[in-house]
Amino acid sequence: MDKKLDLTEPIIAWLLEPDSSRAEVAAMLRDTGRRFELAVPFRGNFDKYQQWFLSSGMVVLNDKPLEPVELPNIIRTVSNGRFYTLVGCQVSGSVSAGTGTGIVVPTYVVFGTSETNFEKIHAMRSNIPGLSPWSGISSLSFFPGDSSSKKTEVIAEPRNEIMIDESVGLKLRPDYSVRISSRRDEVTARQMVSIETRTDELRDWTWHLFYHRSLMNLLTISDWVPRTFADLEVLRDEDSSKLDGKEREVWHPVLSYMPRVDRSRFENPESQYLFRFSDIREEGIRKWLELVNRCQQGMTLLAYVAREQEHLAIETLNMLTGTMLDCIGWYVVKTKNQIKRMKRNSKTGEMQSAGFYQMLETVQEELGGVFPFTNKEDWKRDMRKAFVGNKHGDAEGVDFQTMYDVTMESLVIARMWVGLQLGADGNTLKERVSSDEIGKRVSRFIAW
Repeated sequence: MDKKLDLTEPIIAWLLEPDSSRAEVAAMLRDTGRRFELAVPFRGNFDKYQQWFLSSGMVVLNDKPLEPVELPNIIRTVSNGRFYTLVGCQVSGSVSAGTGTGIVVPTYVVFGTSETNFEKIHAMRSNIPGLSPWSGISSLSFFPGDSSSKKTEVIAEPRNEIMIDESVGLKLRPDYSVRISSRRDEVTARQMVSIETRTDELRDWTWHLFYHRSLMNLLTISDWVPRTFADLEVLRDEDSSKLDGKEREVWHPVLSYMPRVDRSRFENPESQYLFRFSDIREEGIRKWLELVNRCQQGMTLLAYVAREQEHLAIETLNMLTGTMLDCIGWYVVKTKNQIKRMKRNSKTGEMQSAGFYQMLETVQEELGGVFPFTNKEDWKRDMRKAFVGNKHGDAEGVDFQTMYDVTMESLVIARMWVGLQLGADGNTLKERVSSDEIGKRVSRFIAW
């Protein structure tokens, strides 16, 4: 990893005045392993820096009241000629008087320029481990020689971008890198596929991140492998420059824990995907983004469980999975206007779910002939008993093994439902479910 992007060793960074390159005060910028921190010293004279950290109300100095000064959202710093722009700054803790240090916590640290205001951006580019094999797009071609030849040929060339949604500039961008070792006895070629969003107008970071996070969640749901961003870069159009008469874009690397960017893990995991890009194509990704918007709680819970499953108690996992299935069922009921599975709230008059069992029944019917398990009635009965038993202490529950099995079954069902919604072929899903990361845990119940 580039050392300039590694802040695990603290650096002294000078704070720059707004709209100027004049350094005012030295501070310490570091990566704690959980967040980025800027430690700003002050001398007890209640200058604007100390006023960033005033606890509350006001302080009286020489009979003059001093109000807290709002911390800027953007703080620009420089260290050894390298510029770090802190975006989304917040105060951690507070002080009242005297000499001390205040802590600023940025959401993002942007490397590379002293002048650009990164409050909003035109474009974002990310790389996610596993995206390249999931997409099936390769920028590398391998041609081994036959038995009579000693020649092996590897060709690295960029492929055409795949436009997902032109209205938001969402695309998959194939690329590659070639690295020669310092001893020049080793060459490493790596293929990559990046996600890119780009607009003519400036947009908030959260707007761009919605699309990047959504595609990362889609991969995680497909193969059940937790992920972080392996790389994140942003662009402002005004940073472009000309080189040899050609326009050159200047992308700026980003450090962050929200979302997590971990450049030490750039490898592509060996995964069994329940559905791939070739199964759903561009239209499937657009349907996924629509599903994330229209069934937000259900898809958010599914992605969360995929990331955190190994750290959750089975009771918690069951309740989250049940809630997610309840959301999916209600989404289907509303979308298809299944009146028989609705009831009217006696107080508000609004239509609501007729009950958890009916929502399970809805999901089961949605899968039709590709429902993966031998006994549909057992699944609905056991899942309802487990879910209700965990919610209510006086309700009948199930034993630990049954709870585990029915929860794993439910996760397979939810993911197959997602695949079907995105256009994946049902028979293809049936073929893959037995070797799926979750499916193989309950393979003894699979119907084929």
